[in-house]
Amino acid sequence: MKLKILSLFFFILQNLLSQDILPCGKNIMSNVAISNEPNLKKNLDSLRNQQNSILNKISFKNNYIIPTVIHIIHDGGSSNISNDQIYDAIRIINEDFNKLNDDTIYVNEEFTNIIADIGVEFKLAQIDEFGNCTKGITRTFSSLTNNAYENVKNLVKWDPSRYLNIWVAQSLAIEAGGYSYFPGSAPNNDANAGIVILASQFGSIGQSYSSNAAARSLTHEIGHYLNLEHTWGSGEQGENSNCFDDDGINDTPNTIGSQSCNLNQISCNSIDNVQNYMDYSTCGYMFTQGQKNRMILALESGNPWQNAPRNNLHTEENLIATGVHTSSEYSECVAIIDFRPEKRISCVGDSVKWENYSYNFDSLLSYEWFFEGGSPNYSNEKNPNIAYFESGEYYVSLTVTTPAGSASRTISNSIIIQSNSPILSPNIIDFNSNNFPYTNSNQWLSETNFSNSTWHWNQYGSNSSLGSIRIRSFNFEDNDPKKIYSPKFNLENLTSPSYLYYDYAYAKKSDESNDILKIKVSNDCGLNWITRLSKNTDNLTTVNNNYFFSFIPTNNHWEEEKISLTPWIGDSLVQFLFEFSGDEGNYLYIDNVRIGNIDLSVNEFDYNEQKFRVFPNPVNKNSIIQFELNYNSIIQFELFDPIGNSFGKYSNLFKKGNHSLKFFDYFSPLSPSIYFLKINSSNNIHTIKVILN
Repeated sequence: MKLKILSLFFFILQNLLSQDILPCGKNIMSNVAISNEPNLKKNLDSLRNQQNSILNKISFKNNYIIPTVIHIIHDGGSSNISNDQIYDAIRIINEDFNKLNDDTIYVNEEFTNIIADIGVEFKLAQIDEFGNCTKGITRTFSSLTNNAYENVKNLVKWDPSRYLNIWVAQSLAIEAGGYSYFPGSAPNNDANAGIVILASQFGSIGQSYSSNAAARSLTHEIGHYLNLEHTWGSGEQGENSNCFDDDGINDTPNTIGSQSCNLNQISCNSIDNVQNYMDYSTCGYMFTQGQKNRMILALESGNPWQNAPRNNLHTEENLIATGVHTSSEYSECVAIIDFRPEKRISCVGDSVKWENYSYNFDSLLSYEWFFEGGSPNYSNEKNPNIAYFESGEYYVSLTVTTPAGSASRTISNSIIIQSNSPILSPNIIDFNSNNFPYTNSNQWLSETNFSNSTWHWNQYGSNSSLGSIRIRSFNFEDNDPKKIYSPKFNLENLTSPSYLYYDYAYAKKSDESNDILKIKVSNDCGLNWITRLSKNTDNLTTVNNNYFFSFIPTNNHWEEEKISLTPWIGDSLVQFLFEFSGDEGNYLYIDNVRIGNIDLSVNEFDYNEQKFRVFPNPVNKNSIIQFELNYNSIIQFELFDPIGNSFGKYSNLFKKGNHSLKFFDYFSPLSPSIYFLKINSSNNIHTIKVILN
């Protein structure tokens, strides 16, 4: 009686701890894979027929060792989960696959005599696929950790015929806690075999939700990897029709599936094995003998056409090659160095925190940093803070010393320090020059090198100019957003309403195109960004037809976009971020970026050429209007208050050269307030904010 009460309490507790657990995504991803590669279904059927034919012809080993590598996909902070959480996850699956888990005492007596010891051991690899010393853990910095599926496998993947690859991420692109594929059925002709899983459903400590369902999610997905179906068969969990489906294993009773721990549940005329790892219950404690046979058959079979035959994993040759053979000795490794600044693009005078993501070692002797242009330029801290007082692009070096030796890495242009000299507005950037990105204060900055895989200048498509910038998601390798930062602009001279204008042209490659453009604004050197526009593929398209080959826009393909800048009028350091991400798209073109007042045209005043200013400002009796002309021009001056009332107008023909006009000779008397001086030169317009105390 005491044991039953304890068991009831334990089950209730597990239910309470499992409220946020997401289900398995195997069915969703398998259907997508087979839809894209119909041959995968034939491969799977061929393997299963092969397994049936050898069922009575093989002798099982006492122990199967599987070399394993854990790929942590992270964007810093808590997403870069600890080694301890990884070791905990490995501990749990080794207990589950060897019937060493203590909670088998809670198994319903209907099934206690068929609890299986699978005899499979998972060991973190000690030699990587290139023959280097490894801890069996990789760490890759990528925003894809927040939208993971097959895309993370393009970031890092070891030979799936030699290692079980497990990718750990923060969130998945589907509503699932993890997924895997049956042998032979993973995308790319099984080359993408392995498991993708949430950090929150990986192990029982650290970022894991810690419940039974979370801790056993990896056990469940490895079951699929070794050819186990869900206990209810191939359908959706909870459907009554599952009673007429089957998982192909004799000692797992037919069931509709369960998400609870009702040990008395009868859904298909017999007691359900709700405590099976391949169910969705919150109390998974066991595999059956029939499931063991199915998994061992998967480990003993494979075909030459498979990129990830399971029967190669546990061969003695592979165990020696991956460093997990029973005779292999443990060794220390040199570090794999990875680091990055908290912000790659920063400003003069800022202090930048450097994040150290180096890994592949257990014991550390020292860190040695060198920062070109930094203050200080040397540090032995793990994550130092370094100040920069001059603009430029600087390299950073880091040496990490472990008992196995020292490893060093230098990254050129690790950080870009922007000048605090903004471009006065209104202004136009027409991208007519092929000297892109531009230099000095008028500089466009990219998170990555300028190439065809990110933003770059081109001369083939432009709108009323000699060039534009463009980008194409079709060339992306990792689906990470590609960012380009504008120069900083001084908006003190603008009046309300004011806008960021730009011309754009975009075409889809096919109906599968899935792109998005975001425009963001910052006035604190990129510390905070506010999204002002977000357009997906359908809203971004400016042409009716799809373009499988390169899209080059003509005049009728261009559209104008404008974004209100009213919240930033008066700010002196405003910057814009164009962020493009997606897949299977064609080119997006951006041209004629304009910052100014309403109805700003491509021919609006170019401040850099004509240099108007009021000095001093706030104005006094000695203030003057200064300007320089490159040619004879008729100039009109008009003064307005913030609501549009005019306080005087003056126009005249001025010759080429420098000019100075006394402000109060043309505009007086005035009450203390803020005014705006509008200057019209050959239909080019410029506005200066004037303050009268």
